[in-house]
Amino acid sequence: MKHRLDIDGLRSIAVLPVVLYHAGLGLPGGFVGVDVFFVISGFLITGIVARDIEEKRFTFANFMERRIRRLFPALFAVLALTTLMAAIVLIPSDFVDYAKSLIATCLYVSNIHFYMEIGYFTEAAHLKPLLHTWSLAVEEQFYLFLPVTMVVLYKFFPKAIRLGVLIVATVLSLLLSIWGTAEHASAAFYLLPTRAWELLLGGLLALGVFPRLGGRKKTAEMIGIVGLVGLLIANQFYSTAMPFPSYTALLPVLGTLFIIWSGTENQTLVARGLSWRPLVFIGNISYSLYLWHWPVIVFVRYGSNNDMSLGEKWFCVFLSVGLAYLSWRFVEQPFRYRKVLAKRTGLFIGGMIGSLATICLGFFIASQQGFDQRLEPRLRGLIASMEFEDVPNCHGLMEAQIAAGLACTRGADGVAPDFALIGDSHADAMASAVFDAARDLGRAGYQITGPGYLPLPEVYRIGAYDLRQMTDNTLAFLAAHEEVRTIILGGYWTHYVTGVTYRHEGSVYADAGYDGSGLYYNARAIENGLERLIAMFPDRQFILLEDPPSGRDLHILDYVRGEHTPWRKASVGLSEEEAVAQRASYEALLRKVGDRHDNVVVVDLLDAFCRDGLCPLFADDGSPLYRDGDHVNDVGASALKDRFEAALVEN
Repeated sequence: MKHRLDIDGLRSIAVLPVVLYHAGLGLPGGFVGVDVFFVISGFLITGIVARDIEEKRFTFANFMERRIRRLFPALFAVLALTTLMAAIVLIPSDFVDYAKSLIATCLYVSNIHFYMEIGYFTEAAHLKPLLHTWSLAVEEQFYLFLPVTMVVLYKFFPKAIRLGVLIVATVLSLLLSIWGTAEHASAAFYLLPTRAWELLLGGLLALGVFPRLGGRKKTAEMIGIVGLVGLLIANQFYSTAMPFPSYTALLPVLGTLFIIWSGTENQTLVARGLSWRPLVFIGNISYSLYLWHWPVIVFVRYGSNNDMSLGEKWFCVFLSVGLAYLSWRFVEQPFRYRKVLAKRTGLFIGGMIGSLATICLGFFIASQQGFDQRLEPRLRGLIASMEFEDVPNCHGLMEAQIAAGLACTRGADGVAPDFALIGDSHADAMASAVFDAARDLGRAGYQITGPGYLPLPEVYRIGAYDLRQMTDNTLAFLAAHEEVRTIILGGYWTHYVTGVTYRHEGSVYADAGYDGSGLYYNARAIENGLERLIAMFPDRQFILLEDPPSGRDLHILDYVRGEHTPWRKASVGLSEEEAVAQRASYEALLRKVGDRHDNVVVVDLLDAFCRDGLCPLFADDGSPLYRDGDHVNDVGASALKDRFEAALVEN
């Protein structure tokens, strides 16, 4: 396969948007650069494998040698320096997480690792220096299957069947991607089965499925321009609020495909533009640039809860380009052109030793708890204060327990419960204040709360554990206990209504009317669910609790990160302006529901936490008010007791 300068330039169109997007320098859809890489890789590698098979000189040893020479040297250079920086910069818990991702990266399963790591208390992406390696893992998993599949197809089947099998696989993967993005968004984003179609489309182009354009210069010019426009549109107008990959990935994928296709037999205007030397240069260092840019951004930003300054952003870009050039020139090139470890045996042994040593290092770091003695005692004490013991143990009841009527009773002793607190862990975090207020009033109530539990009829979170049965059981419990005259509902409203918080990147909430619009549907789903809940109990009183301020500026771990990082200043609270904006994301919805129904009141909590422009992390005596960035502890909850008492008296 002849070397194509336009494909080198196309690599720059893939990597530069990714780098600028991650650095926060515009291009809201820059993440599609990864999809561009997938198509290019599928086109080149599939073409090489097919050519070698047809010429009777394909061997798995040769294939693996090419992949190792291409990938391992720069990757291990990045891993070595990143691990050194992680040992200096990261606090122990983050260093342990890094060690686990280091092991997964060496095994090329980091996409699976990061998918499985997604959970209720997952830390933000900008704390994970190796998060970007998920795409490398997808590619390498693909290339475990592709050569074997192609060898079998070429040996036993004619060309039509070979192509038919690959076309069917491409279509099935695309359909799975569309379905998976709607039902299991994180899995669809990270895992191979829903990404394979992007690599396969590039491969089908290399295998001649698309008609040749030789001699049809005008057609090729048109196809190239359409492809480039498609990429530009995706980079500029896509956002994380859109369902992705799904059908939305077709635009950047087909755009890339069209550019490669149009330049295969014609020197089109787009091909000539992409062959411009500066673009070719960036394309040549694109692999190293992709590897370096994300750890650089993580370490520069680490310890700060705010976006980087404009100077810091450009510093990250230029430092990444400089490191990428050095890596390409002095690491990639010598290995690729056999100036280092020229013999295959030495290369394989070296690769195995490097992988095993790195994996062992990862296990060692994890076994030492990230060397927590690196933290000063005061900071270790603050981390210890985050440990939470639920007394009484009323949070996290399961479906069967609720169905059996085993909800916790709290408040005054010997008094029949006449209200219920329902909701998620945010409701539970405020429960101590709610039931202390009830005790002072001589009242008692039930607590029905669970992690991530949104007790709204028919509402569910796409891709997460389905809690609708628990909701049905809760509603049956409330219906059976007519003595419960007041229902108090608390929750992480910012998360539910917007789908995006400091630790959530895009949670989609839906109901039976879901129209596939992703995050844009969240507010409608929540409003619909609240209306259904209120309609089920028209004779009960409802108290909707607004949420305390939340965010990284209120997270003990982030305070510790800032104190531990020499070039950062730790945040001691969230600005009141930001807290007001946060509340505004959901308040109008709650107020609208409250205005429609005489039996619904909304309780404002913001002014209990904020004063003089700041919502502090610490009380006046230095005690933390939060267990983590979005859960108050008992000290923080105690500030709410008076207004809970007033709400219970009024209702």
